[in-house]
Amino acid sequence: MNAMNAMIPRTLLLLALGAMSSCADPLTQLVVVLSSDMPQSELEKVDVSVVGPTGAMVLGSTNDFTEPGASDLPLTIGLVLEGMTEAPVTITTRLTRLDGEVLDHTVVTGFTPNETRAVEIQYTRSCVGVPCGEDGRCVSGECVSPTVPGESLPQFTGDVEDHVITP
Repeated sequence: MNAMNAMIPRTLLLLALGAMSSCADPLTQLVVVLSSDMPQSELEKVDVSVVGPTGAMVLGSTNDFTEPGASDLPLTIGLVLEGMTEAPVTITTRLTRLDGEVLDHTVVTGFTPNETRAVEIQYTRSCVGVPCGEDGRCVSGECVSPTVPGESLPQFTGDVEDHVITP
């Protein structure tokens, strides 16, 4: 994974994907929510990369839980689509535990026009040691398809704090 060594703030990050749009229009966005049922004291770091609809990497970031001032779980990352292309968006995360175990999670999805949808990625103890490969992701101990249609994602109704990251 090609992750930049930038810490993900606990608050929501907005990632502009394309040209600016009118403030009067509802935002088209995805909110990635990373959580775990494992104690944070067992975790080393989480790497996140996002490849946008054009195929270019638009976010590469690492949160090292062992560093002072590191963000706690859950982590949220906001992705705002500003333009016409809505899919596909590939969100790849890698959680590394202090014991060296690595849990990979990839979701291929899309934006739903004028709506905010949540991409919920939960790292569970039941997925430790479950290899799903590139054609799957572990959910509650079982491998499932990485492809999730944007319109099937739950709506996100939390507050969005404006922090813009340049792609």
